Amino acid sequence: MNNQEASPDDQVRSGETRPLSVVIFLLVFVALAVSTARYLMQTPGSAPSGDSAWSVTLEAQIDAPEAGATIQIAPPWDTRYARFYGQSLIHAGMRQQRVKAKHRDIVLVSTRAGRLSVNAKFDLHISHIPRPAPQRKPSTEYDRSAWLSHAHGIPVEALAIRSIIDKLTHDNPETPVLVDRIYDHVSEQVRITSTGEDDGGTALAKGTGSALGMTRALITLMRAAHLPARVVTGLDLLSANDRQPKYWAEVYYQDRWQSYDVVSGHRGVLPSTLVPLRKGGESVIGITGAQLTSVRWHIQRDTAPRGLLVSDTRSYLDFMDLTRLAPATREIIGLLLLLPLGALSTEVLRQFIGIRTYGTFMPTLLALAAVFVDWLTAVTVFFLVTTLGVAGRALLPGLQLSRVSRLSVVFTLVAVFMALAVSLLVFLNPKIDSTVVLLPIVILTTLVDRIYTVADESGLRTAILRLAWTIAAALVSMVVLLQAHWGEWILIYPESHAITLAVIIIIGGYRGRRLADLSWLSWIREPKVKSSGKSRKGKSSGKSSSSVDQPPGQSSEVI
Repeated sequence: MNNQEASPDDQVRSGETRPLSVVIFLLVFVALAVSTARYLMQTPGSAPSGDSAWSVTLEAQIDAPEAGATIQIAPPWDTRYARFYGQSLIHAGMRQQRVKAKHRDIVLVSTRAGRLSVNAKFDLHISHIPRPAPQRKPSTEYDRSAWLSHAHGIPVEALAIRSIIDKLTHDNPETPVLVDRIYDHVSEQVRITSTGEDDGGTALAKGTGSALGMTRALITLMRAAHLPARVVTGLDLLSANDRQPKYWAEVYYQDRWQSYDVVSGHRGVLPSTLVPLRKGGESVIGITGAQLTSVRWHIQRDTAPRGLLVSDTRSYLDFMDLTRLAPATREIIGLLLLLPLGALSTEVLRQFIGIRTYGTFMPTLLALAAVFVDWLTAVTVFFLVTTLGVAGRALLPGLQLSRVSRLSVVFTLVAVFMALAVSLLVFLNPKIDSTVVLLPIVILTTLVDRIYTVADESGLRTAILRLAWTIAAALVSMVVLLQAHWGEWILIYPESHAITLAVIIIIGGYRGRRLADLSWLSWIREPKVKSSGKSRKGKSSGKSSSSVDQPPGQSSEVI
C-alpha cells in the first residue's frame, strides 16, 4: 500500500493543530465582527436629540526669559450637564509634566527661552438631561477654613462687612434663608459698570463693581457669615460675542457646593452651557517665571464624534463604552490596553531571535515604569538599583549569609541610596515629582531578586547577559507604550485584543529555527552550564528540575 499509517506523534500534533486553528479563527472572527458592528452603529452626529458637542480652544503667547518657566492651564470640570471627554495640546518649546492625580491642572515646563505658544483644545458634550449629582464627602474643618478666610479682593474682616452681616443675621435665620438674604442684598445693592472695581469690599461700599467685584462681594458676605464660599471661573458657550471668562460663586452648605451666579441672576442651578474651568481662583492660566502676553478663546459647536455617550437612555451596558470616561482616566486605561502589545513584542523577540529575558512581563513593566517618570529619574533609579543588585551579588557571598539575608541587605542599600538620589534630583530640579519613583523601585527590586536567582543557578555572566536582553526588550516595549494613538483606537475597539490573543497563540506554537541558532550569532545565546551531580540525581529520581539550556519557546519562567 502507498499510504503509510501515521505515527502516534503525527496524530497528536494533528489533534493539537486542529483545535488551535479553530480557536484562532474564532478570535479573529469575533474581533472583526464586533468592531464592524460597533463602527456601523456609531455614526457621526449620533448625539441624542437636544444634546450637542462643543470645542473650546485656548491660544496663549508666553515670553520666557529662560528655560524652566511653568505654565498651568485649568481644563474644564464636569457638571450635571457638561462632560469633558477629550483634549489635544500643541506646545512647541515646552514639555508636559506629570502631576499627582489630585491636581487637575495641565502643567507645561519651557525647555528654552523666548516667545512660546500654547494651543489647548477641549472637547465637551452638553446633555439636555441632567445627570445624577455625584455623592461628595462632607467637608473637613481644614477644607472649610481654606474658604472662610480673608483673601485678595475678599475683605472678610472689614468692619463694614461685619455691620452688613449683623443686620442680615439679627433673627438667626436658617442657612438656606441666610444664603438667599445675602444673595438678594448683593443683587439689589451692587450694580455692574464698565469701570467698576474688582474688590468685593469696594463694590459693597460704592454700590458698583465689575462682574468679578460683584461675585467677590457675594463671597465676602458668605465667608463673613461663616459659610465656605469660593469664586469659579469659566466660560459660557453661548456667549458668541464675549470670549472673556465668566465668574460665579459656589457656597458650601448641606454637604455640597451650590452655585450662585449673582451677575446673571441664577441660583442653585446654572445653565447647561456654563462650564467651570477654575474653582477657587480667577485665572485660567497660571504663569511662573515667564510673562503671559496674549490669550485668545475660540468656542464652536462641533459634530458629535463616534462613541459619544447617548444620554437619552441609561443602560448597564454603558460600562462597556470606555469613551465615556474622563480624559485623565482614559489616558491611563489606554496605556493599560497597550500592555498586551508590549508583552507581545517581547514574546516575538524571545521566540524568533532566541534571546532570554527575565520573564515575558518584566520588560513591559520596566517600560511602563519609564513612561511614568522623566528620563533622568528613570535612568538614575535603574542604574542605582541594578548596580547595587549586581555588585551586591559579587561582594556579599563572602559574608556567608543566606540568599534571603543578602537580598534584604541589598534592599536596604537601595532604599538608603534612593532616598539620597531623590533628594539630589529634587535639589537640582524642584519640579521633579519624587512620588513616582516608587513605581520603578518596586519593579526593579523584583528584577534584582531574579538576577540573584539566575546568578546562583547559572552564574553571574548569564545573569548579566539576560539583564542586557531584558533592557533591550524593555526599550522595544517602551516604543509600543509611547504610541498613544494606538491606545486611543483600542479604547474605542477593545475587542480588537482578540486578534492580539490569536497572534500570541500563533507565535507560541512556533517551533522552528531562531536567529540565535546561526553560528555567527551564537553570542546571543546564554553560555551552557553543566548540570551538577545533584541535579542529575534529581532527574534520575523522576523529580522535575529547571534546565538553563531550555529553549526560549519552552521556558518555564512565570514572569
